Amino acid sequence: MKKLLFCSIQFLLLIATDSSAQPNTGKAYKKGHSTLTIGYGIGNVWKVFLDKIVDIPEYKVKSSGPYTLVYEYGILQRFSVGAAAGYSRVRGKAEKYQLADQITFLSLLVRANYHIWTTSALDPYFGGGIGINNSKYKNLDQHTIISNPNSKVPNTIDFSGQVGIKYFPAKKLGVNIEAGYINGAIILVGVTTRF
Repeated sequence: MKKLLFCSIQFLLLIATDSSAQPNTGKAYKKGHSTLTIGYGIGNVWKVFLDKIVDIPEYKVKSSGPYTLVYEYGILQRFSVGAAAGYSRVRGKAEKYQLADQITFLSLLVRANYHIWTTSALDPYFGGGIGINNSKYKNLDQHTIISNPNSKVPNTIDFSGQVGIKYFPAKKLGVNIEAGYINGAIILVGVTTRF
């Protein structure tokens, strides 16, 4: 997954290199323009949840992601709509008890943001989203006897609420940070390109 994130960031840099040396002119957010962000979530809430819900001594939890992809299109002077996809994986393990399990999360949301005060390089905004979350549980230890070691949890409604800012030091390439609840994370950092 880290290779995929690295390759995706390289792709965004490639898209933006044709004008990255040119100074930024105009507004950071405009009606009719699109942005694409590849990001990584910090503070995985599912890791905290699994760590607190499983009451087994020496149970260690690790997480990967959420990795996110966000597309946004400006439909009005201050209002944009878009879509977000996120993937994360949480693994728990207690060797003494021969327990090893994994939960994966895939979320797809539609989002809307209100852009507060835009300059040539800064685009602060707030917004929310709603969509679905698909979760799958998998038992990773072959010695554990579980009636259904691989089970799919029914799709659930997912949401997001975010306050964020994009900074564009170059015409097409920028960075992004969001805080709130974004695809299972508290903070999202990413690389953004606009077109």
